[in-house]
Amino acid sequence: MRKTFRFCFLLLLPVMVLLLWGCSTKRNTFISRTYHTITAHYNVYFNGNDSYKRGIKKMTQQHRDDFTTLLPVFIYPGTDAANSVSSDMDRAIKKASKTIALHSITAKPDYKKGIKSERQKAFYNKREYNKWIDDAYLLMAKAYMVKGELTYANNILRQMLKDYPKENTITEAQLLLARKLVLEDEFTESGEILEKLSEQKDFPKKYTALLYAIYAEYYIRRKMPDKAAEKLEIAARTAPNKFYRLRYTFILGQLYQQMGNFAKAMEKYNQVIRMNPPYEMTFNARINMANVFEKGRGNADNIRERLFKLLADEKNVDYRDQIYYAIGNLYLNEGDKDKAIEYYKLSVASGSDNTRQKAKSYLAIADLYYKDRNYLMAQAYYDSSLTLIDEKFPDYDVINSRARSLTMLAKSLQRIAFEDSVQFVARMSENERNMFIDQIIANVKKKEAEEARRQQELLQEQQSNLMAYNEMQGRSMTTNAAAGGGWYFYNLSAKSSGEAEFRLKWGNRKLEDNWRRSNKAVVSTDGGEPTAREGEETEGNDKKSAQKGLSNKTREYYLVDLPLTDSAMQASHERILTNLLTSATIYKNDLHEYSLAAGQYQEIIRRYPDKPEAAEAYFQLYLLARQQNNTERAEEYKNKLMMQFPQSNYARLLANPNFLNEMQEKEQQVNRLYEQAYRQFNAGNFQQALQLSQQGLTQYPDHSLKLKFTFLHTLSRGRIMGNDTLRIGLANFIRTYPKSEEAGLAKDIIAALDAVHPESKAEAEKQIAKAIFRQPAEEEKHWVVVALRGSNINPANQLSFNLINYNLDHYPNINLNIKIEALGNKNQLIVVRDFKTRTEAMNYLNAISADPEVRREVDNIEDSFVITEANYTLLQNEGSIETYRTFFRETYK
Repeated sequence: MRKTFRFCFLLLLPVMVLLLWGCSTKRNTFISRTYHTITAHYNVYFNGNDSYKRGIKKMTQQHRDDFTTLLPVFIYPGTDAANSVSSDMDRAIKKASKTIALHSITAKPDYKKGIKSERQKAFYNKREYNKWIDDAYLLMAKAYMVKGELTYANNILRQMLKDYPKENTITEAQLLLARKLVLEDEFTESGEILEKLSEQKDFPKKYTALLYAIYAEYYIRRKMPDKAAEKLEIAARTAPNKFYRLRYTFILGQLYQQMGNFAKAMEKYNQVIRMNPPYEMTFNARINMANVFEKGRGNADNIRERLFKLLADEKNVDYRDQIYYAIGNLYLNEGDKDKAIEYYKLSVASGSDNTRQKAKSYLAIADLYYKDRNYLMAQAYYDSSLTLIDEKFPDYDVINSRARSLTMLAKSLQRIAFEDSVQFVARMSENERNMFIDQIIANVKKKEAEEARRQQELLQEQQSNLMAYNEMQGRSMTTNAAAGGGWYFYNLSAKSSGEAEFRLKWGNRKLEDNWRRSNKAVVSTDGGEPTAREGEETEGNDKKSAQKGLSNKTREYYLVDLPLTDSAMQASHERILTNLLTSATIYKNDLHEYSLAAGQYQEIIRRYPDKPEAAEAYFQLYLLARQQNNTERAEEYKNKLMMQFPQSNYARLLANPNFLNEMQEKEQQVNRLYEQAYRQFNAGNFQQALQLSQQGLTQYPDHSLKLKFTFLHTLSRGRIMGNDTLRIGLANFIRTYPKSEEAGLAKDIIAALDAVHPESKAEAEKQIAKAIFRQPAEEEKHWVVVALRGSNINPANQLSFNLINYNLDHYPNINLNIKIEALGNKNQLIVVRDFKTRTEAMNYLNAISADPEVRREVDNIEDSFVITEANYTLLQNEGSIETYRTFFRETYK
């Protein structure tokens, strides 16, 4: 038997070798072509195509749409579902590549008798002799498209158009290339491809839906919804399956809704519902039907009734925000703005994680307030919406611009109201003022007492519930042992018991985030009311720092804000004036509320008739009157401007038509002078640069280029006088212009100087300190200051307490006062005063430094020193202790 098998094998071996040789891709014979065509199709390519189809099916099943936006025509690339099938696409690409590598036949056939017919000639000139190779390339391109790797897809598709122009796959390749170009907003070439294919008489019907779906996507991305709807209608009629028929019909409803064709949108949403789609699409179709309801063209009560049924259905708990929003839209379409706002607020407060819907609800409220000219309320809601959207949100630039303008307006109006209020209180007599503040304090105490009582009642209720809960737990353990196992939610007895236990322990709680907290105001932004963005700076931060160490149940806390001195009152008026001008400008230029703008300008003239800003107010009122063709009023404002502010630029502009040209020429002169000085500095001509920058400061002391002239003057003088002078000059510049761009450059230069010449740093700091602070006299009053790191008030209170005890024990006969003050955001200062002489202050400082009881429970002492009252004021202006530390060590040796 073994001999027979061996004989047969040896006999067949040459045949097998000849057959394999004949099937080589390097030989183009009937046998090789047939072998590789069949093997490619039914083996490698088949497996790759199957993997691709399996991935598409999985992607379709897993895809979740955001129905609050216009649905994408295609669900790839870039979606979570598309990303989840990356492995399937990788396998498809691998199999397609293998098909090409193993089964591509490019060798020319061998015609021994020569090419005799046109058919033979055409066959001989073919690029590829395996008809499945172009399909493999197409499969690879499709898989790359799903993965979002458009560059690879582009290269393959363009190569196909070049190498296989007459193959059956060329139409789909052209369509995919057009789609790839649409995704990249390459509208010229993609438009040409789509137009050419749509005009092709023999265009394959099986690709009709794909062609017009891509055409629709093309117009959607070009923001042409009318043309997109026209193309998508054809795609919906010819869609290959229910999934795409439903999808295209729903998108048509959205497009018609976007265009304001609500009747057509209603028709499409009705079609969607009749096709029995998945629940989420049915739900959103009904929601959108409410959104497109038109007064007089349907029964709002019926739609509202259906929406309230949806609201009551437990399946829709996660969609309540959308339902409330739709109800709000329904009321708005009926003209009931108050009801609409009520339901928009309920949408925001529903506790959903759908931030896009929350943003839409905020914006709906903001738009209504904006249209009603309630700009302060509109600002709050626009501001809240901006925390939830990004640049891709529709009309983001408009929303952002409007929010910025309204935020500036709100701040200005609020600042004006605040300053008016504190001025009113400041003008009271001391007794009236104290009575007024005492009433505020009484209200604060009453409110805190009520809150404390409520918290105590809540605590008692929870303790009582906990006792009942523990008792029930003991009973339920016995019951559960007898009842047996089973999953909790299948055990109705256990489930009911659990619900009762929850209510006993926690009371009736709404299903929402942070449900354990009885007071969520400090963490929640879901209550329907707008919230300001974090990080916004407001005026008065210094006063807030001063209030930090004070109780809101003391008079001092409220006195901090009051302008009780002439200088403070003057500063308050300056803030009112600045904000009146700002609000007037916003009303005029951003909101086009000319009457409101005129009111603010008139208020400037009424309150501050002699201020330079009154000249601008007259000029703006003149322009507004001319804009409204009120010639008489315009002439009145012009005459008042010319009479009261004849030397102002505004008066000169009205008196001299060439004034602007003259001003521009003067501006150009300043710019030329600075450019000349800058060129001289760069050329190393520091003396000339110094002279020219000094000329600029002398001739144009109030020009906006003053800062740049000053910086150039400092640099030039430093390069002439040496590094010590340069360092001191730059340090003074930083102190004078701390927030300027040049201050940052100055810091960099100082850092570089210190790295190269560290020996000069200490001497320069001494010179700067001597220039800032005054030399103290022996008999001058002194204070002792202990500086703590950070802004935490608790260590400061502890140290203050320790010092009070220390003073009682060691200085009982001296009346020493202790106060806490902030120094910027870096330090808390504990100030002990007054000492009659420098020596007394130094003795006290040395004594407390040596006593560990003074530092008890305080671990953030940064420094301690003595200081005169005058130098303490300068220290506060400096904002940090570093420079004074240098002065103290040099002066109080």
